[in-house]
Amino acid sequence: MNKKSKGGPFNLVFLSDLVRWGKSVSLSQEIQTWATVLEGDVFNHYIPFSIYLLKSYDIIMIELIPRALAMTKKIKRKYPNKKLIGVLEGSLHTLGNDLQLKTSIEFIEAYRTVDALGVLIKDSIPYFQSITNKPVFWLGVPFPVEWSRAHIIPPEKKEPIAEMLHTFCSGMGGLTNFFTLKEIQKLHPEAKGRSYSNKRKLDQALADRFGLNLEILPPLAWQKYFIRHSQAYLALHLDHRWTWNRYSLDCAAAGIPCISTPHSTTHKMLFPNLCVDPFDTKQAVVLAIRLLENPGFYKDCREYALEKIRFFDFENSAKRFTSFLSGQNIR
Repeated sequence: MNKKSKGGPFNLVFLSDLVRWGKSVSLSQEIQTWATVLEGDVFNHYIPFSIYLLKSYDIIMIELIPRALAMTKKIKRKYPNKKLIGVLEGSLHTLGNDLQLKTSIEFIEAYRTVDALGVLIKDSIPYFQSITNKPVFWLGVPFPVEWSRAHIIPPEKKEPIAEMLHTFCSGMGGLTNFFTLKEIQKLHPEAKGRSYSNKRKLDQALADRFGLNLEILPPLAWQKYFIRHSQAYLALHLDHRWTWNRYSLDCAAAGIPCISTPHSTTHKMLFPNLCVDPFDTKQAVVLAIRLLENPGFYKDCREYALEKIRFFDFENSAKRFTSFLSGQNIR
């Protein structure tokens, strides 16, 4: 397949919320990475730009967030023959629970306007098929597996660090993480907690107040974060939402067994033996202790995740996207 001067072999542009323009080169856990994988271009759909810039492309992918929804109708009115693929970010509960009624209706209209809807949560396909008659397919987010390989640290070289992505102040299961860690430390006082927070002083004060050995660090850019993240020995992510769960990907790529919920697409695929219900702190503690005390169990969980993470690498992600296009006779 010969590359075209604009948009790569698919003649594709990705309209993203990220402030970047032109050819995309992204090695991170962001939705825009699709433009990198597919060798396409990227525009920011919030910064005003002429819709005429899209006329040279055959396929337009658009990140469906509230301030981008009106753009879907503008594009289809101007370019009815171009293939417009909506990419749905967020959690499954968002549409019916977190949004104002007006915004929920705008989302539904956008789902019905695009030519196809790519979702991150695999279990959500039937839900969105009930809302729109357009094709709905599992898209996900590509992961820079080859880059991450260089930063893996062998378990025997690690301290017993239990990392948590979310803290008391951040919600999304952070409070549950806090008190699960406390129970783990009662049985294994040497286990050190680590987390990241925009409210670092407050979270640190809460950790001290409730007797946790927990280091709170400031948020980092993703690549710098991943290098530090790789130092962790195990991870807790008791998020109650139905999500894609980028954190389980981070853990699998770094060879860190992660205890999380079956509500996420990635966790069920990468850590099937480390799934617990969102508020089942007892079982989460049991699994954490087993990881700390049973080297064989730890090794099995780690090696399984390191093998399965390849399903999300750039090459396999591109194959998944191409397979969908072929099935729809788009290419």
